Amino acid sequence: MFPNAREKLKLPDIALETGDGDVISTNSFRGKTIIIDFWTTRCGICYKKFPDFESLNNFYKTDTNIVFYSIHIPTKYDSLENSKKLLDEFYYSFNKLYSLNPDDKISFDIPFFPILVIVDKDLGIIYKGGLNTKWYDLVYNTRRIINREIERSLKTPKGFEYNNPG
Repeated sequence: MFPNAREKLKLPDIALETGDGDVISTNSFRGKTIIIDFWTTRCGICYKKFPDFESLNNFYKTDTNIVFYSIHIPTKYDSLENSKKLLDEFYYSFNKLYSLNPDDKISFDIPFFPILVIVDKDLGIIYKGGLNTKWYDLVYNTRRIINREIERSLKTPKGFEYNNPG
């Protein structure tokens, strides 16, 4: 995940819409520890994880240095209004933000949904994974990291995936 053990990946600067229609930048997150749950409307597991995210939010709600955001990333057939309506039906107290661009999935390097990202006060990514990591997720993420390191060491074109036959 980290190209250099001393260098953290940074949260990209992306414009996001609030439920009220205001637009904020991820750079505004600086100075606080941020926990982000990325989701999409076409992800059934995402909806099942919202209560867990809400529990975490409630546990830390008295700590003003920790902020929880649920960020919706649109898919091809999503509408912003529909996404807002779906999440508002549940009355969760965590902050809700909405990406306006499906390509933000690429900018945030999101391999699957849901994904939990924890960002430090300097916008460095300190955790990226599932809210409740299962064995398959652990194996998938480990293979992805190994393949990325093999790509770098062999200096192969981006997108090449090493498949070890053994």
